[in-house]
Amino acid sequence: MYPPPKNGALVCINREDGSQVFCQVACTSGFDFVFHPALLYVCDDSGHWFTYSHFPQSNLTVPWPNCASRFLAIIY
Repeated sequence: MYPPPKNGALVCINREDGSQVFCQVACTSGFDFVFHPALLYVCDDSGHWFTYSHFPQSNLTVPWPNCASRFLAIIY
């Protein structure tokens, strides 16, 4: 199991039969991901992690991204 994202939280649930763990990540208020995370992170019973997303992307990785302070741009 990987630790929660920096400045964020990790929520996981197990299937009743223990065959898979499903996890989602979130950022603490005032923080945002440094890159878009997968919709769902899944660990199968052999310990292999994979990602699930509605949009196919090649850059979704495990572990999940950390969260950083939001930057507010002011345009004059």
